[in-house]
Amino acid sequence: MGADKTNNIMTLSSGVSQPLLADVQYFELYSSSALNRKLKNIVLPGFYCGFEPVPGTGLSVRITSENSEGKGAASVDVNNVQISVQQIEDVTVSVKAGATNIIVLEANFEHGVKTTQVDSASSVSAARIYARTDNTIGQNQIELCRVIVPSGATAVTKEMILLKYRVNRAVGVEFSNEISSTEERKAATPLAVKTLHDLVDTKAPLDSPHLSGTPTSPTPEPGTNNTQIANAAFVYAAINALINGAPGTMDTLKEIAAAINNDPKFSETINNALALKAPLASPAFTGTPTAPTASQGTNSTQIANTAFVKAAITALINGAPGTLDTLKEIAAAINNDPNFSTTINNALALKAPLASPALTGVPTAPTAAQGTNNTQIATTAYVRAAISALVGSSPEALDTLNELAAALGNDPNFATTMTNALAGKQPLDATLTALAGLATGANKLPYFTGKDTVAQTDLTSVGRDILAKTSTQAVIQYLGLRELGTSGEKIPLLSTANTWSARQTFNGGITGALTGNADTATKLKTAININGVRFDGSADININTLVSRGRVTALGANAQGTSGIQLYEAYNNGYPSPYGNVLHLKGATAAGEGELFIGWSGTSGDHAPVHIRSRRDTDSANWSEWAQVYTSKDSVPGVNAKGNQDTSGNAATATKLQTARTINGVSFDGSKNIELTAEDLNLEQTVELAAGSLQKNQNGADIPNKDKFTQTIGACRSFHGAI
Repeated sequence: MGADKTNNIMTLSSGVSQPLLADVQYFELYSSSALNRKLKNIVLPGFYCGFEPVPGTGLSVRITSENSEGKGAASVDVNNVQISVQQIEDVTVSVKAGATNIIVLEANFEHGVKTTQVDSASSVSAARIYARTDNTIGQNQIELCRVIVPSGATAVTKEMILLKYRVNRAVGVEFSNEISSTEERKAATPLAVKTLHDLVDTKAPLDSPHLSGTPTSPTPEPGTNNTQIANAAFVYAAINALINGAPGTMDTLKEIAAAINNDPKFSETINNALALKAPLASPAFTGTPTAPTASQGTNSTQIANTAFVKAAITALINGAPGTLDTLKEIAAAINNDPNFSTTINNALALKAPLASPALTGVPTAPTAAQGTNNTQIATTAYVRAAISALVGSSPEALDTLNELAAALGNDPNFATTMTNALAGKQPLDATLTALAGLATGANKLPYFTGKDTVAQTDLTSVGRDILAKTSTQAVIQYLGLRELGTSGEKIPLLSTANTWSARQTFNGGITGALTGNADTATKLKTAININGVRFDGSADININTLVSRGRVTALGANAQGTSGIQLYEAYNNGYPSPYGNVLHLKGATAAGEGELFIGWSGTSGDHAPVHIRSRRDTDSANWSEWAQVYTSKDSVPGVNAKGNQDTSGNAATATKLQTARTINGVSFDGSKNIELTAEDLNLEQTVELAAGSLQKNQNGADIPNKDKFTQTIGACRSFHGAI
């Protein structure tokens, strides 16, 4: 029965390559029952090495085991099965800004279910690392770290990564002399205990310590007011703050006492002296108080003394005549009228205003002289005289507006009416005047002899007939001409472009020069050679555009060459060999181009290497590196002299190893699968050794063969990871 279960152990799919490997997969009944039965609750869930989170690129975290020789190890409980997970490669996890991202390690196992580790087509991951933002962790997951990313952040920093909730584990218990370690599986040695005891003896007690030497303490912040110890620096700073800004003669209590005359009742003395002074608010002076005389024109709260008042009165009446320099004299001047202003206003109300006066009665004014043209009032006499002067020379029938209106036909738009009427008339014109000067007569035809000069001639009946024709065809027919003919007076008819529609034959030849042009020529009289190809213009030809350009420096970066086939000379100008010929090829439109370099040998008759390179069809593309073309004269690395060896084999298609290898003593050449028994794997002995060693440790004894145990467990994990 056990052998049957062992035979069901399956190896990993050969096509699987993943950063995480889990040790229990598919039908591994033996290992899942035996190994888990003895290591369950002994190898606890957590991280044993590696799986370190570090900031990645942008909003990502990189999980790496580079500080653990590239292999991380962790344990995850999946239901009743303990799964060991090994990290082979780095894993990059994306996180979200403005959220708390919990990055977890998840393991999956169910008997008979294939994961991606066994079958790449499976949708179930044997192990994976990803970020959760729902603040929960599944039963088959353990927390790797938390990443708190603020809103608006564009990159993860080290400070955002928290390991507070991560559980780190170790195999067995390790004794250590450290006194500051926080690792759960390290135990303190007697030396560590003594070191800690000696350290405690050098410390002062919290209750009433008696310090010796020169004890120090942190300097509190200025203004601190609590039970924190005040050191010398704090006290000195407080004193400096107290006297800050005081003059040098008053920065001690002695100097201040001297300044107040050593009077212990200085306040009482000052108050008694102030009681003899007038208050600022509503003072009641006695005796004959005096005050400075304010300058004239002052207008403020300054006290005005008698001198200021006297000067102000003098300035008030300054310049007034002697008869009006008192209020009494001014009252007499206004007739002792207490309502003088009202009296004056009532009198003014009876007067006409200067602006728009409304006169009543029969107002009169002086009559202005005739011809006056200003703002002077016009009397009736002035108006009558002006009207008489207006009609003075008019005939009696037009000396009133009524008569003038009748003369204009009572048309209020007379000017417009006349303008419209004139618009329909022929304007005065020199040409029309010249035509008007001709004498009329029968059968006369006027014609121009110059600018605005005309003459006339007789118009015959033939002329009248030709003018009466409505088309060129009619004129030709009237003249007795015909279209294209073969005899007689018939001539070919020209088109509007002055061309014949058919070929013409001139038996007697043509006298005079004939002028041809490229717009109408369809063929050359005599064909010519263009690069050795005959061309007469009747059809297109193709020409070999191979051109020798001499010594052209090799093109670099994304530089483009000339279109066509170019032949260059290599002469120490940047080609693979110092000397040779270069054949450059480029089309008419595409940017892609290529070059073939054929070197010259330095020895007569010897073979020289051939190289090629090319550049893709975009303007920004760079030239490729030169590649040598191997011939039968070249020595190709890894190929025999004839070049006929079989080089078709490769690791992707190999079906068998040349030399068979052994796996735990079982021969393996790759041609077929092998099966490893529990005896081959030595699993029972390994598990028994592990269980026995841990049991002794639980009984209080030293752990025997600890190194051997660690190596064995590591070998088991490596083997499971390989399978």
